[in-house]
Amino acid sequence: MTVMPRMTSIRSSRLLARAALACWVCGAGIGHAAPASATSDAPSPAEAGVLAENLSELYARVRPVVVGVVSSRVWHDPNGLFASKDASVSCRRLVASGILLGERGCVVTTARAAQPGDSIVIHLGGDHHVRASYLGMDPALHIAVLRLEAPGPHPSIPVARNPREALPDWVAVIAYGPWSGAHPQEPSLTLSQRASIETVPTRLHGTPSALWQIDAPLSPGNGGGALVTLEGHWLGLITGVVSGAGRGGARTRSPSPGASAVVVPAEVVAQAVAEIEAGGRPSQGFLGLRAVPREAAEAGAGPASGVRVAEVLPGSPASCAGVLPGDVVHRFAGVEVGSVIELTQLVRAHEPGDRVSLDLSRGDRSGRLELLLGDRHAAGLYMTRRRQQINEQRALELELGRLAERREQIERRLELLRRMRDQSSQVAPNPDASQTPRAR
Repeated sequence: MTVMPRMTSIRSSRLLARAALACWVCGAGIGHAAPASATSDAPSPAEAGVLAENLSELYARVRPVVVGVVSSRVWHDPNGLFASKDASVSCRRLVASGILLGERGCVVTTARAAQPGDSIVIHLGGDHHVRASYLGMDPALHIAVLRLEAPGPHPSIPVARNPREALPDWVAVIAYGPWSGAHPQEPSLTLSQRASIETVPTRLHGTPSALWQIDAPLSPGNGGGALVTLEGHWLGLITGVVSGAGRGGARTRSPSPGASAVVVPAEVVAQAVAEIEAGGRPSQGFLGLRAVPREAAEAGAGPASGVRVAEVLPGSPASCAGVLPGDVVHRFAGVEVGSVIELTQLVRAHEPGDRVSLDLSRGDRSGRLELLLGDRHAAGLYMTRRRQQINEQRALELELGRLAERREQIERRLELLRRMRDQSSQVAPNPDASQTPRAR
């Protein structure tokens, strides 16, 4: 279904008035230009004029609450665990959008954008930026909650009332796009009709609810953006992508043109943020590995202290610190580890973001790692990521098998053609020998 003519991406409020009229001639999604095609959904000149008058005011009203979230995460090379620290440490930057909620400076964004221990910077526009700290997360909604380390009051946005009963005819998405410099560009505004939004029934925290799916091209950084009414009321938060080809397309995990944005209703997000901010959802530390007793892991070996790492979840604190399957954990936070249960209890006794030490041995070498514990609420997200990697690996292995089988077929066919060619060259008649000698 062609939806581009119903959407427009606008980079600054100065362009809004004239772009509202021009977008139906040259449509664009979030950060992606797209060719236009004629549809019956294009607005009349009168409708376009009304939109042009309202968009500039809408952008100016919502822009202050849409922020850029940049989190820096330290990763360790597991192969350099016991080597020089300078050679084994790297830093990866994650970029997303976020929404300011409340005068006390609470920011909500996607769960993967921020984790305990990240160095988080919130961009408020231009070169104005402040640091933020991690408060908590809701894995069911796929959101993380941050707190600005700056005095208030801060701007906020009103929540739309009963949006799930009847969405307005026109809505807008305001979100940051990707950037590579020190400061992001201004957020973009994407205009969309209600016809491009699909309601998806689901269950959140055990109660019936619904998400929205919007046909719109996404780019890195759009996650955490705001879906709003043209009056500036908050409808929902963009939390991810469900498809790489619009409605009914094959599911993917990475943003791509034609993808469908998943939006969680604002009233659901606001309630979860209030509970996290009030401390109503306490969590425990999270390491991100599966351990087994050394007796079970080492056949023929006698009882020994420590536990052996059987699996490390990708992206988890243990993975970022450089822990590998096969490592033996001897001490956690200075306490000797005698069993898997003891390690679990030690981890859960700490809070997300606590800095702890991990004494390991790998073969005949031993050393100590320093790491920041994650949020146990995020365990499901890491497990999902692991299942996705396993499924992707299996799909690639099947594809390789099909390609190998196809290659064998082609090679057999080529060999047959070579033999036929060789046989033809051997039995081919000699044109000179076939001529009858003339009688003299």
